[in-house]
Amino acid sequence: MMVKGKLLFITLVLFCAVGVSYGQFDVSAFVGSGASDLQTGFPFSENSNIPNEYLKPGAQFQAGVSAGSTFRKGGMLSWEVQAMIRRSSIRNIPLDYIEEEYKEVEHSNGEVVEALTKRVYHHDYNNVMKWSYWSISVPVSLNFQVFGPIGWKIGGTANWHLTELSEDDARLITNNASLDPYFENFTWQGHTGFFARLIPRLRLEALAYSDFEPRLILGEPNGVFVHRRYREMGFYLNVFYRLN
Repeated sequence: MMVKGKLLFITLVLFCAVGVSYGQFDVSAFVGSGASDLQTGFPFSENSNIPNEYLKPGAQFQAGVSAGSTFRKGGMLSWEVQAMIRRSSIRNIPLDYIEEEYKEVEHSNGEVVEALTKRVYHHDYNNVMKWSYWSISVPVSLNFQVFGPIGWKIGGTANWHLTELSEDDARLITNNASLDPYFENFTWQGHTGFFARLIPRLRLEALAYSDFEPRLILGEPNGVFVHRRYREMGFYLNVFYRLN
């Protein structure tokens, strides 16, 4: 944790030094909302076909401040550092029962047997487990003014969870009491998306983000076999107002 903090501090100092050298800071305040998810596969998928697991995205809200500048006066490439507090949530809808469908199949020898043709997983929407949590994020980005007021943004984020995920909650989220959960409160994330300057003081940005490394790991108590690895990911829309 100490090494990660030092690297983040050095990165921020270097970016700020560049901004002081080449132009003045643009300081803005922003608010936004979106959706957050905890996934083993692609964003907002069905968790890699794990049948007894039905994690669904939850609402996300954030607010913060940003500072940035172009690398040269009148340039199209700029840097930006943000500091935001984020409120996120995920939901798990537990498995209720499994419905299996069969049909009669005749073999080549004339024997007729019942074969499983379909398995439907029904979930209990009356007992949804919801986990809401707070975190602090410090995104560092490069902004490319691609076409007129519209640009592309890419960067990395240091993210700290302020809300602890207990072992019991981790098992409830994944519907498996026999697995041993490990949760990392600090992770590095990547983000990318687009922004648009509506008027000189008003800007919109739409971004998607994801952990680089798994945040939640479920494995056997003896640590021999890891069952699943989850990354936090999501998307959001922010509205910025320049203060200076």
